[in-house]
Amino acid sequence: MNRFEPQASLGLRRLSVNTALQLSGQLLPLASAAVAIPIVYRNLGATDFGVFTIALSVFGLFSILDLGLGRATVRFTARAFGRQDLSAAASILAQSVVFLAAVSLCLAIFMLLLSPAIASHWIKSQHSDRGTIEQCLLLLSAAAPIGAMTSVFRSALEAREDFRSIGIIQSAAGSSTYLVPLALSLVENDVRTIVGAMVACRALALAAYVTRALTAWPSGFPWSDLSLRGHREFREFSFWTIGSNLLGAAIVYGDRALLVRLFGLAEIPFYNVPLEFFGRIMILTNSLATVIFPPLSRLSDNKALFERAFVAFMTLLSAAAGLILLIASLVTPQVLLHWLGAPFLANSTHVVRILMVGLEFQCLNVMALASLNARGVSRPIMLMHLAEAPLYFGAMTFFGLRLGLDGIALVWSGRLVVEFICFTAFQVRLVDSGSARSQWVGAVLAAANGLPLALVAASIGVATALPASIFAASLAVGWALLQLRGAGLGLASGERA
Repeated sequence: MNRFEPQASLGLRRLSVNTALQLSGQLLPLASAAVAIPIVYRNLGATDFGVFTIALSVFGLFSILDLGLGRATVRFTARAFGRQDLSAAASILAQSVVFLAAVSLCLAIFMLLLSPAIASHWIKSQHSDRGTIEQCLLLLSAAAPIGAMTSVFRSALEAREDFRSIGIIQSAAGSSTYLVPLALSLVENDVRTIVGAMVACRALALAAYVTRALTAWPSGFPWSDLSLRGHREFREFSFWTIGSNLLGAAIVYGDRALLVRLFGLAEIPFYNVPLEFFGRIMILTNSLATVIFPPLSRLSDNKALFERAFVAFMTLLSAAAGLILLIASLVTPQVLLHWLGAPFLANSTHVVRILMVGLEFQCLNVMALASLNARGVSRPIMLMHLAEAPLYFGAMTFFGLRLGLDGIALVWSGRLVVEFICFTAFQVRLVDSGSARSQWVGAVLAAANGLPLALVAASIGVATALPASIFAASLAVGWALLQLRGAGLGLASGERA
């Protein structure tokens, strides 16, 4: 068949299959990172490895350089596919490509012009290292358009729920980001060559996404029917989403900019590496949010089903993430010692345990953001980020100077807790009083799964943390099952009753 038949269902079986496909594209990069990072660290040395971790952070920033337009593209193309309006879907994709190409090229030029100043005056480093840092920044500026275009063409595949293709491309691209530097570090220790090779790997991934998105378009890509005149609802949603994601990206990666200002390149890896690696634990959450967003967008008009389904998925996610993160937190000292050595054991253990608390709430926030965007809510999120940004950076500077990396981690986790409260309030405003109670109960039960992580981070009640986590998870799962039953979603068939 050439026509795309949308799956307008929140069936658990289909979501599980798509989530597994999405996860498969991230597990190999995770394993590659685990193997490559300690070897690259030993081969490059502390300072050049600090530059390498900055490059990883920049790639992470560029991966969300769609400015939220990728999610808008998924939402509106998924709805167009649901109506079998393939020309409208193609036009939305074309509008996103044109806009993001222009924005990302401007950003690349801006980075090119600022690279000398950043290397000389912002990043805390030795004078002899500044030339290398500047050249690496110049190479990374070329990755801006690559990251933007990758996001938008990947969105076209997400809207069609082609997670098999996404998994294959993502697995290859993510693994090469670590394995290519590993191979190069064995033959030479020039971080500039390594960063350039990483940019080339991202360019190859973009070519794969473009090829798959266009050649697999149902009934052939309708080049002659494209329209660059945006639909009003698409323009309005995109405007607020772009603003929100610009601020969100600045907040998410602003701590990295402060790190290079407040600490030396040799100290940065003690924060960056654990956050980058242990943050990969969120692949389950990100995969589920990615998979669930297209069907949520198509079902956003069915409020009763939507509200119960969201509460159920959120509480189930909180239970799973809480247990996984708690186990990771408990074994952190052993992992750091045997993986990266005694310096990371001494400097990163407490940082990681604080970050684990934030990661629990980040999991919940990812799901909440997907739910709100699926309903077309974007303006309140931008206003939240606008109010949040100055407070966050002020607190990070204050506590970073006084508590070091622990202070940075505390502020990072605290921000995610505050965002979770705000997202819950946004959800409640969209529902009636009966559903609001369900939302708040679900939010409290979900948040309770973060308390055992806080006990471990505070070094109190460590022995009781696991039983407490199991108890909190049991309550969350019980509430989720009640919501699923009320929504008419069966665990076996995954379809509405």
